Amino acid sequence: LTLTEGALFVNQFCDLLNLFLLLGLAGTLFSPGRSIFLYSPILCLAIPGAWIFFNKKDKSLSIVCAAIILTYVLTISSWHAWDGGWSWGSRLLTPIIPILGIFIAPVLESAWHRKRDFLLIIILAGLGLCIQLLALSCDPIKNLVDAVVYGNIKYEETLFTLKHSWAAIQLKSLAHWNLCDIDAYTIRQWIGNCQ
Repeated sequence: LTLTEGALFVNQFCDLLNLFLLLGLAGTLFSPGRSIFLYSPILCLAIPGAWIFFNKKDKSLSIVCAAIILTYVLTISSWHAWDGGWSWGSRLLTPIIPILGIFIAPVLESAWHRKRDFLLIIILAGLGLCIQLLALSCDPIKNLVDAVVYGNIKYEETLFTLKHSWAAIQLKSLAHWNLCDIDAYTIRQWIGNCQ
């Protein structure tokens, strides 16, 4: 391996890493199939919360928390498998949710006595609950496999198109839904007549 070949390899590797990073950032933050903000809308409050925390609470802790979040998101986004495979939502960003919660806390505190702001928080939490109940309504893995492996949807379409996103596939599956389809073993056992 010559110096020129080595430099070319490093240059191509960096270009590929930049492509993965841009695709991964767009996917983990904004895509209909994996956006952390779509699958957990309450986490949107961490953005203004970080600003409030920095200005009114603890500057050094907010810098450390923001650095951890940014480093983690950039690391996951630069990985070729940033989507986390066949999983519901943005599975690979789960470890930063408690840190985002630190930033959400000042928003909750400041909105507690303002009805309009608190209503927005209730709406975001309700949307998140609906998204998670949609996941529980029936086995999301089975629905994705049926759509991608046996259907005519490409896996990439489940990540980047709203029409074929995992949530849309779940919604379509509710057309043939019955109580025994719930993707929770314990609840199915309580119902009693499910196999």
